[in-house]
Amino acid sequence: SARVTTTFPLARFGQKFKSAPARGDTSGRSPLAAPFRAVLSRLQDVQTTFAFERAASASRVVGSPGLAFKTGFSQRLDPELGRATSSLVVNARRYLSQANTSVQPIAGLSVDVRADHQLAFNDAAFGARRVLTFSWPDLNGWWRELQRSLGLDRTFSSLVLNSHYTHKREDQGPQGKPIETRSTSTNWVPLLGWNASLKNGLRADVTTGLQKTESRDDRSAGILRLRTSKNHDIRLTK
Repeated sequence: SARVTTTFPLARFGQKFKSAPARGDTSGRSPLAAPFRAVLSRLQDVQTTFAFERAASASRVVGSPGLAFKTGFSQRLDPELGRATSSLVVNARRYLSQANTSVQPIAGLSVDVRADHQLAFNDAAFGARRVLTFSWPDLNGWWRELQRSLGLDRTFSSLVLNSHYTHKREDQGPQGKPIETRSTSTNWVPLLGWNASLKNGLRADVTTGLQKTESRDDRSAGILRLRTSKNHDIRLTK
């Protein structure tokens, strides 16, 4: 396997837009640059990850598969390896791309933004299969210290609002051919989540969630299945 992680320092770049312009410098006061200043000054660094993973396994064999196979440099078995007629060799590859950052639109409110892309191949007895998974958008928002913004300091010592939204799609099918199944899910978990700590020592956690899944199977005349679930949870502790 191999993994590369990089960071784009947008936060440092955005700090330049926050600083006051020098005397005689009118570039920072240009109305055309105002939208860019507003966005970049609230962005955190963007972190990206690119990874490649490879695995291979062989069953019902006698002997050594070879040093290259053992160390992962090759997915080919040693020709002298003894194999039964029912021996099965499975090769798998996975390519992963991820990116994430954080945005702070206003004081106390932060939104984590994430995107995931995975492409996997699995070569088995019935041919190579391809699985594509794509998650976007993935947004997780936190609004902390709400008791101060709402003027509830006398009642609450802490008040936090949380919401998490994800949209994910997964396609499966033979490699090089049309997809056979597609699954799309939309999750609000939580749709709204309140975490409150009162001055009297009571803690309240209130969450509500919504999940929707749509799946289609072209192997069965394009049957479409829809599923929706809702959940609510209230917890009081002291």
